[in-house]
Amino acid sequence: MTEFIERNQEEGRYSHTFGLESTCTVKTIGIGERTVDKLIKHDLQNIRVTAPNVVTFDIGSNDLCDEQSDPNTVALSIIALVEILIKDVKL
Repeated sequence: MTEFIERNQEEGRYSHTFGLESTCTVKTIGIGERTVDKLIKHDLQNIRVTAPNVVTFDIGSNDLCDEQSDPNTVALSIIALVEILIKDVKL
């Protein structure tokens, strides 16, 4: 998403702050080829340090590209991630 915004920013339709700069601080982080497990292993600490009020993810599609993965397992991994965030970051 960050790359898309940067490529299309000159048109004036897209902004890293989503037009919310007067009400909140917006931080976008995008790291390609992440699975849910890799996100937990490599990125969870950054989320903890930032201590955001709101977190949105676009995750799971890389997990589903693995032939040995199934939707139920991916869903359970995402639920585990959310539970960690609720406990650790107090979302």
